[in-house]
Amino acid sequence: MPALEVPRAMLNKAAGWMLLKPTGDGLYVYIREDKSNMGLYPRPCSVDLRLPSWDMPPVIVVALLVNVARRERLTFQTWINAGTLPGTRILTNLSNERRIHVHIVTDRIERSIRTPNVMKRQAKELLRRISSETDRWNEEEVEQAHKQIHTLYPSSWKMWQALCRDQRG
Repeated sequence: MPALEVPRAMLNKAAGWMLLKPTGDGLYVYIREDKSNMGLYPRPCSVDLRLPSWDMPPVIVVALLVNVARRERLTFQTWINAGTLPGTRILTNLSNERRIHVHIVTDRIERSIRTPNVMKRQAKELLRRISSETDRWNEEEVEQAHKQIHTLYPSSWKMWQALCRDQRG
Protein backbone atom coordinates (compact mmCIF):
# COMPACT_ATOMS: atom_id res chain seq x y z
CA MET A 1 0.00 0.00 0.00
CA PRO A 2 1.46 3.39 -0.94
CA ALA A 3 2.17 6.03 1.72
CA LEU A 4 -1.08 7.74 2.62
CA GLU A 5 -1.81 11.28 3.61
CA VAL A 6 -4.63 12.42 5.83
CA PRO A 7 -7.48 13.71 3.65
CA ARG A 8 -7.83 17.48 4.15
CA ALA A 9 -11.49 17.04 5.07
CA MET A 10 -10.41 15.16 8.21
CA LEU A 11 -8.15 17.80 9.72
CA ASN A 12 -10.85 20.13 11.08
CA LYS A 13 -13.26 17.44 12.23
CA ALA A 14 -14.03 16.30 15.77
CA ALA A 15 -13.08 12.90 17.13
CA GLY A 16 -15.47 10.20 15.96
CA TRP A 17 -16.01 11.68 12.51
CA MET A 18 -15.69 9.13 9.70
CA LEU A 19 -14.88 9.56 5.99
CA LEU A 20 -15.25 6.86 3.33
CA LYS A 21 -13.03 6.91 0.27
CA PRO A 22 -13.40 4.25 -2.43
CA THR A 23 -10.14 3.47 -4.26
CA GLY A 24 -8.86 0.86 -6.68
CA ASP A 25 -7.18 -0.79 -3.70
CA GLY A 26 -10.32 -1.20 -1.57
CA LEU A 27 -12.47 1.04 0.55
CA TYR A 28 -10.53 3.38 2.81
CA VAL A 29 -12.28 4.29 6.04
CA TYR A 30 -10.77 7.24 7.90
CA ILE A 31 -11.77 7.70 11.54
CA ARG A 32 -10.82 10.93 13.32
CA GLU A 33 -9.46 10.47 16.82
CA ASP A 34 -7.79 12.60 19.51
CA LYS A 35 -4.14 11.80 20.19
CA SER A 36 -4.97 11.35 23.87
CA ASN A 37 -7.30 8.44 23.00
CA MET A 38 -4.86 6.42 20.90
CA GLY A 39 -4.15 4.19 23.91
CA LEU A 40 -7.69 2.80 23.55
CA TYR A 41 -6.63 0.99 20.37
CA PRO A 42 -4.88 -2.27 21.32
CA ARG A 43 -2.34 -4.14 19.20
CA PRO A 44 -3.46 -6.26 17.49
CA CYS A 45 -6.79 -4.52 16.94
CA SER A 46 -9.96 -6.21 15.70
CA VAL A 47 -12.37 -4.39 13.39
CA ASP A 48 -15.97 -5.46 12.85
CA LEU A 49 -18.21 -3.94 10.18
CA ARG A 50 -21.94 -3.75 9.49
CA LEU A 51 -23.87 -2.37 6.49
CA PRO A 52 -27.50 -2.07 7.60
CA SER A 53 -30.21 -0.66 5.37
CA TRP A 54 -33.81 0.41 5.79
CA ASP A 55 -36.51 0.84 3.16
CA MET A 56 -38.22 4.14 3.94
CA PRO A 57 -39.94 5.02 0.65
CA PRO A 58 -38.87 6.77 -1.39
CA VAL A 59 -35.48 6.46 0.36
CA ILE A 60 -33.26 3.44 0.90
CA VAL A 61 -31.21 4.38 3.95
CA VAL A 62 -27.75 2.84 4.31
CA ALA A 63 -25.26 3.16 7.15
CA LEU A 64 -21.75 1.86 7.62
CA LEU A 65 -20.82 0.95 11.18
CA VAL A 66 -17.30 0.23 12.35
CA ASN A 67 -16.55 -1.28 15.74
CA VAL A 68 -12.91 -1.35 16.77
CA ALA A 69 -11.63 -3.69 19.49
CA ARG A 70 -15.23 -4.57 20.40
CA ARG A 71 -15.49 -1.45 22.56
CA GLU A 72 -18.49 0.82 22.93
CA ARG A 73 -16.35 3.98 22.78
CA LEU A 74 -14.80 2.77 19.50
CA THR A 75 -18.04 2.34 17.56
CA PHE A 76 -18.42 4.72 14.62
CA GLN A 77 -21.15 5.27 12.06
CA THR A 78 -21.68 7.19 8.85
CA TRP A 79 -24.51 7.38 6.34
CA ILE A 80 -24.14 6.39 2.70
CA ASN A 81 -26.57 8.20 0.40
CA ALA A 82 -27.07 5.41 -2.13
CA GLY A 83 -29.07 7.75 -4.36
CA THR A 84 -25.96 9.79 -5.23
CA LEU A 85 -22.99 9.00 -7.42
CA PRO A 86 -20.50 9.01 -4.48
CA GLY A 87 -22.79 6.68 -2.51
CA THR A 88 -23.13 4.33 -5.48
CA ARG A 89 -19.33 4.32 -5.90
CA ILE A 90 -18.89 3.31 -2.26
CA LEU A 91 -21.41 0.47 -2.61
CA THR A 92 -19.84 -0.64 -5.90
CA ASN A 93 -16.46 -0.70 -4.22
CA LEU A 94 -17.88 -2.68 -1.29
CA SER A 95 -19.45 -5.17 -3.70
CA ASN A 96 -16.10 -5.88 -5.40
CA GLU A 97 -13.18 -5.43 -3.03
CA ARG A 98 -11.79 -8.10 -0.73
CA ARG A 99 -10.44 -5.78 1.97
CA ILE A 100 -11.39 -2.68 3.88
CA HIS A 101 -8.61 -0.39 5.09
CA VAL A 102 -9.43 1.40 8.35
CA HIS A 103 -7.17 4.36 9.17
CA ILE A 104 -7.21 5.98 12.60
CA VAL A 105 -6.30 9.64 12.10
CA THR A 106 -5.16 12.47 14.36
CA ASP A 107 -3.08 15.08 12.52
CA ARG A 108 -1.54 12.08 10.76
CA ILE A 109 -2.46 8.45 10.17
CA GLU A 110 -1.75 6.79 13.51
CA ARG A 111 -2.95 3.27 12.75
CA SER A 112 -3.93 1.37 9.62
CA ILE A 113 -5.88 -1.84 10.00
CA ARG A 114 -6.88 -4.11 7.13
CA THR A 115 -9.97 -6.22 7.59
CA PRO A 116 -11.86 -8.61 5.31
CA ASN A 117 -14.85 -7.18 3.48
CA VAL A 118 -17.76 -9.10 4.99
CA MET A 119 -20.32 -6.80 3.34
CA LYS A 120 -19.96 -7.80 -0.33
CA ARG A 121 -23.27 -9.64 -0.54
CA GLN A 122 -25.20 -6.82 1.17
CA ALA A 123 -23.57 -4.19 -1.06
CA LYS A 124 -24.49 -6.16 -4.21
CA GLU A 125 -28.06 -6.52 -3.00
CA LEU A 126 -28.29 -2.79 -2.24
CA LEU A 127 -26.99 -1.92 -5.71
CA ARG A 128 -29.61 -4.24 -7.23
CA ARG A 129 -32.41 -2.66 -5.18
CA ILE A 130 -31.27 0.86 -6.01
CA SER A 131 -31.00 0.14 -9.73
CA SER A 132 -34.61 -1.09 -9.74
CA GLU A 133 -35.86 2.14 -8.12
CA THR A 134 -37.61 4.37 -10.63
CA ASP A 135 -37.87 7.37 -8.30
CA ARG A 136 -34.82 9.13 -6.91
CA TRP A 137 -34.92 10.85 -3.58
CA ASN A 138 -33.77 14.30 -2.54
CA GLU A 139 -31.57 15.41 0.36
CA GLU A 140 -34.54 16.52 2.45
CA GLU A 141 -36.10 13.05 2.23
CA VAL A 142 -32.76 11.47 3.16
CA GLU A 143 -32.32 13.78 6.16
CA GLN A 144 -35.85 13.02 7.37
CA ALA A 145 -35.18 9.28 7.14
CA HIS A 146 -31.92 9.70 9.09
CA LYS A 147 -33.79 11.56 11.83
CA GLN A 148 -36.37 8.77 12.08
CA ILE A 149 -33.67 6.13 12.42
CA HIS A 150 -31.81 8.29 14.94
CA THR A 151 -34.89 8.23 17.19
CA LEU A 152 -34.66 4.42 17.21
CA TYR A 153 -30.88 4.32 17.65
CA PRO A 154 -29.64 7.52 19.31
CA SER A 155 -25.99 6.42 19.23
CA SER A 156 -23.71 4.30 17.08
CA TRP A 157 -23.38 1.83 19.94
CA LYS A 158 -27.16 1.45 20.33
CA MET A 159 -27.46 0.78 16.59
CA TRP A 160 -24.56 -1.68 16.75
CA GLN A 161 -26.15 -3.60 19.63
CA ALA A 162 -29.53 -3.75 17.88
CA LEU A 163 -27.93 -4.96 14.66
CA CYS A 164 -26.01 -7.67 16.48
CA ARG A 165 -29.23 -8.86 18.16
CA ASP A 166 -31.22 -8.77 14.91
CA GLN A 167 -28.35 -9.94 12.67
CA ARG A 168 -29.28 -7.04 10.36
CA GLY A 169 -26.46 -5.65 8.24
